[in-house]
Amino acid sequence: MALDFNKLKQEYLARREEKQAAQEERMASEPKKQSALGKKLAPFKQGLADIKAVSEEGNIKLFIKQLAVIALAAWGVWTVMGKLNAQKAEIQDRITAIALQQTHQDDYMSNKDRLLRLEPLFPDMGQKNEWLVKTLMTAFGNHDIKGDINGNAVENMETNYTIVTQDVTFREKFANIGRFLADIENGNDFLRVSNLTITKLADTNSLGQNNVSLRFNTVFPKDKYGKRLFKDYDKQIKAIEAENEAAVKAAEAAEKEAAAGGKANAS
Repeated sequence: MALDFNKLKQEYLARREEKQAAQEERMASEPKKQSALGKKLAPFKQGLADIKAVSEEGNIKLFIKQLAVIALAAWGVWTVMGKLNAQKAEIQDRITAIALQQTHQDDYMSNKDRLLRLEPLFPDMGQKNEWLVKTLMTAFGNHDIKGDINGNAVENMETNYTIVTQDVTFREKFANIGRFLADIENGNDFLRVSNLTITKLADTNSLGQNNVSLRFNTVFPKDKYGKRLFKDYDKQIKAIEAENEAAVKAAEAAEKEAAAGGKANAS
């Protein structure tokens, strides 16, 4: 019996079409799996569909109350956020202001302490005619030096202060000159040396002696502000004086201890 290829082909195609139809029917009957995002958006999509259906039926009034609530809630959130942002900006401004105040306070306290320590070193303008001569006589007397103070002080007046210069000559040994200058430069009084000339004496009667010419300077401020600026001026000055006295006593004690140690080593 001869094979009928056309008949076989038609049967094969028919069976394939039946399988495809059965598969499509099965897929149509099975529920579609939703993604995670699809599940989250499903209620929103359903809500939009409901709104669309109701609006098409002319029942939009049903959503007026809900829309009003949503609008009020949005306005409330916007108001609260605005207040929070304003409070945040205010807090940041306060923090910045406090930081600036702290910086300025540190500068103020530093400048106050510096003024309280430096201002008393300058003599008062009312003592201009006698302060320099008396101070020099005291300094020379403490070192047993006979200074020739001619009293012809030179004044140079500036806007806020007056510079007074006084020349002094004397004869002394070199070591004593060094100690004298060190005490002048490191003393509490604002007295400074601007010119120094030393000439060694060569005659046999003056061996080791030197002719010394010194030029001393001091400054007289036109006005002092500490007492007017600071209410606790007197208290602060007393504290600084006590601190200086304690430092002097400590230095003297250390010097005595060093001298005692030197004697002990020598013996």
